[in-house]
Amino acid sequence: MQESDVRPYTEIGLRLRAGRKALGYNQTEFAKRAGFTKSQVSNWEGGLHRPSLDACITLRETYGLSIDFIIFGNLDALPHRIAKALELNPDVNFSQ
Repeated sequence: MQESDVRPYTEIGLRLRAGRKALGYNQTEFAKRAGFTKSQVSNWEGGLHRPSLDACITLRETYGLSIDFIIFGNLDALPHRIAKALELNPDVNFSQ
């Protein structure tokens, strides 16, 4: 495996992508509404980078995606409507 193939934040990226899709946004809309660039969101979802604490707080304030969900996969920390939309997603690992 080449160093360029390493994606250390894959799980965080999968959770962000699943949350974005559950909310019904494409990457461009999601980024713009929260004040990020599409490339930032793409890098997070691709597992290349993880969002900073400030970015996580913005995602919480804008979309209700809790830090516990983004970082640890805790569905209990999400609003019920988002958690329900995500619980059957086979691509995302959630904490128990």
